[in-house]
Amino acid sequence: MSHEKTLGQLKLSSTQPFALAMRALGYTKISTNCTMEDHYGKVSHVDIAVSNGRYSIGLAKNAKGLYDLKGDFMCFAWELTKEFKKILGNNVSDQRIADMVKVHITKFAILLAAQGRAKSQVSQLNANGSMDMVLDL
Repeated sequence: MSHEKTLGQLKLSSTQPFALAMRALGYTKISTNCTMEDHYGKVSHVDIAVSNGRYSIGLAKNAKGLYDLKGDFMCFAWELTKEFKKILGNNVSDQRIADMVKVHITKFAILLAAQGRAKSQVSQLNANGSMDMVLDL
């Protein structure tokens, strides 16, 4: 049995948006080209992962060239940062955690893509997890 799940695929040219997103959510233990272990000891290789001290979530490039968002989301939820708890509130589930991570990854992918071309940028994460962004290109 395994807790590990793959919850979504992301089309990214690098793992940098994941690292920036997770830092914005308060995580500092970020590793590259590493392994993750779930609650039952199942080990998997990922290109980048963030740890909450005991459990990790990360990205692994699949055969199609997309990144799979994977990890033991159930156990990862036991030790969320205060920044992540503020966004999720009492509505914590595997899928909700994955969705919020994907929202943040998308935000930073867009900001990185616009970097150098944008004169100004404003982004705000709303309490419901949605995001307002303005780029002056």
